[in-house]
Amino acid sequence: MTKEGERQIREWQTAVEDLKTAYDSLQHSIEKTAGEAAIAMQRGLIENLEDQRRIVTQMRDEEAKKKKADKDKIASFNSQISQLSQQIEDVFDSFKKSVTTTDFKDLSDNLANALIEAFGKGESAAESFDKVVDEVMRQCCS
Repeated sequence: MTKEGERQIREWQTAVEDLKTAYDSLQHSIEKTAGEAAIAMQRGLIENLEDQRRIVTQMRDEEAKKKKADKDKIASFNSQISQLSQQIEDVFDSFKKSVTTTDFKDLSDNLANALIEAFGKGESAAESFDKVVDEVMRQCCS
C-alpha cells in the first residue's frame, strides 16, 4: 500500500474516534433531555452512527484494494460496520419506545375510567376526555 493510502486510513480512523466521542456526548445529553430536543438529538445520534459506518466502510474498501490486503483488518472493519448497524437499530428502537410510553390499553382504560367517573359525578364527558388526552400527550412528550 502506498503511503498516501496508509495516511488516508489513519485520517479516517481519527475521524471515527472523533465521531465516537461526539456520539457518547450526544447520548449523555439525550438522557437528560425531553421532548422535541430529545428527538433532534436522537436524529443526531443516528446521523453520527451513519457517518461512522460510512467511514469504516471506506476504510475497509481501501484496505481491500491493497495488493496485500490484511484480511484481519478487513474482518475487524466488517465487525465494526455490523456493530454500528446494530447501534443504529437500537437507537431507532429506543426512540420508538420513548414515543409510545403509554400503550393503547392504558389509554383506553384511562378514557373509560374518566368517562364513567364523569357520568357518575354529573360532569361533562367531553371535558374528562380532554383531560385524559392532555395527560397522555404530556406523558408522550416528557
